[in-house]
Amino acid sequence: MRRYADPVDVHTGSGEESPSAFLWRGRIYVVRAVLGHWRERCSWWSSTAAAMVHGEGTSDPGSPEIPDDVHAGAGIRVTELAEEREVWRVSAAPGRSFTGGVYDLCKEPAGVVASRGSPTSVWRLVRVAD
Repeated sequence: MRRYADPVDVHTGSGEESPSAFLWRGRIYVVRAVLGHWRERCSWWSSTAAAMVHGEGTSDPGSPEIPDDVHAGAGIRVTELAEEREVWRVSAAPGRSFTGGVYDLCKEPAGVVASRGSPTSVWRLVRVAD
């Protein structure tokens, strides 16, 4: 199993959440089957809120480093520490003549991504077993 953190463009079927295809490193992979779907905790220890708990960073509400919505109560948005990302384990191949592999695609929650400057969810390829 190889680990990655590469951003991927994911296409979902109309009205569905599960991926039907994804673009990775300039190649389109068609999802043949969804093997599993689960949620896992995001890396809360690297979040802005966790840094503030440890006294790292700033707690100044006007600071450009930290969005205004992070400052709640003692200056920490606890919900950021509890964010979960969705993971889909899929069987996919870059074409009919290629052997398929098993790929883990994760969808980071919009709250975590927004704190990094993007208003929408981001998909990443996190593991490959081929």
